[in-house]
Amino acid sequence: MCVPFIHCVPLLHYLQIVLEVREATHEGWHAATTLSGGQQTLLAIAFVLATFTFRPVPYILLDEIDAALDETNQGRLGTLVTQLLQESSSQAIAVSHLPAFLSAASKRLHVTKTAGDATFAAS
Repeated sequence: MCVPFIHCVPLLHYLQIVLEVREATHEGWHAATTLSGGQQTLLAIAFVLATFTFRPVPYILLDEIDAALDETNQGRLGTLVTQLLQESSSQAIAVSHLPAFLSAASKRLHVTKTAGDATFAAS
């Protein structure tokens, strides 16, 4: 947070994370930018979840992390997140529109907004 009249430099200005990947064919290291959108998503999720397993927190917020994945990987991701949460005794709030990911949830809250009205349903 920056205070008015004080010079603030964002932390990300000094922090640079470069991810390189090696494919199963072992052809050498590649920049993550050469991967497809789904592969980049899986790499980013793997990085975040690895950080989470190293130092779990009580709550995590996952906002449409499954959007770029196919249905098979959405289901796998849902199962993986559920397992990690059970092992760490943490809880998650996950926002998604995709049923394959949501099928792994233990509780769901459906929110629908139409013409200014919002409806809620729990399951």
